[in-house]
Amino acid sequence: MRTTPRRWPILRQTILRFELMDAMMQAIGIEEASAARLDQGRAIKRAREQCLGCRFSCRCALFLDELDMSPDPPKFCLNIHFFQRCAKAGSFSAALEPGL
Repeated sequence: MRTTPRRWPILRQTILRFELMDAMMQAIGIEEASAARLDQGRAIKRAREQCLGCRFSCRCALFLDELDMSPDPPKFCLNIHFFQRCAKAGSFSAALEPGL
């Protein structure tokens, strides 16, 4: 019996949710490597877990489709506090820094 990702819907959903979170981090200018250092990696682990259980993935995808680049995460995002902590910790990418 062959196993394919098509037969593993939870794996597919997990990958899609992580891709959404990665895209959100990129869109709002968060550097993943810097974010991963918060709380020795525990903060990004919790954020990823939040993303996995989020019921707003469709709204998230629409937000990303309609967005160029913004320093503000959407208000409905369960990880808004994580992203704000990243901003305070200075883990924004150089692309969003003024004067660059």
